[in-house]
Amino acid sequence: GTAVFLTSDPLSAPTALMHSLKHYKVLHEQNVILSVVTAPQPVVPDSERVKMETVNELFMRVTLTFGYMEQPNIPRALAICRKQGWKFDIMTT
Repeated sequence: GTAVFLTSDPLSAPTALMHSLKHYKVLHEQNVILSVVTAPQPVVPDSERVKMETVNELFMRVTLTFGYMEQPNIPRALAICRKQGWKFDIMTT
């Protein structure tokens, strides 16, 4: 399946991922490193909300950007990811 790991530093391995590897000794079929960034402007348009980057066949890096006046809505932003081509089932992720 798919696992999403939240991190403030998208260039390092998230603690939850390392903990999962240590205890279960397996990786999911698809692993997403997700970061949420606050932009210096009050509102970020949906067209600039999502940045997706494939790292390799097992890992993808996703950055969601929200303006400093916005309430981050992760499920809504993940719907934008689906429109941009990331195929996943939200109920099994």
